Amino acid sequence: KIALTGTLPKGQIGWMVLLYGIAGTATLLAVYPTRNSGGVLVSRFWRSWFLIVLPPVALLFIAVFTRAEQYGITDRRYMVALAGLWLTFMAVLFGMRHEEQRDLRTIIISIVAFLAMAMAGPWGAIGLTSRQLADDFRGIAASSSAFKDGKFRTDQLDPPTRDRLISILKYLGE
Repeated sequence: KIALTGTLPKGQIGWMVLLYGIAGTATLLAVYPTRNSGGVLVSRFWRSWFLIVLPPVALLFIAVFTRAEQYGITDRRYMVALAGLWLTFMAVLFGMRHEEQRDLRTIIISIVAFLAMAMAGPWGAIGLTSRQLADDFRGIAASSSAFKDGKFRTDQLDPPTRDRLISILKYLGE
């Protein structure tokens, strides 16, 4: 549908791909004990799951970066992109290893490592998004006539710019 219409659905792709990735990974963990004795379908799923997830993850990155370019980075977009990075990391790691070399502990350890990265520091979800939105606000404000005599005048802005500045202030005020 996206290829035919040439547009991305708003606010849907990230969550659909995340649910797909979570359900697939949970299924992968559930079928682990029977990966060799569970039949052809289970065996093929075990061998190919992390390669099957790559096309939806590519679509996820397109959607996240498109929205981030339009509206900026938010903590939700950050977390969706981080989940996409994790799925990509796992696809590459598991796709490069033979089935006997795959260690399920890698899944849990890597989730913990990615979430720890998102929690703190300047590249954490809150730090990065707040800094990026503040920079956007300063850039928009400096290039407009909204600030006069030390006061912020929204009546001097076109509606899209005004709405963008107000949404940034609301986000940063939370």
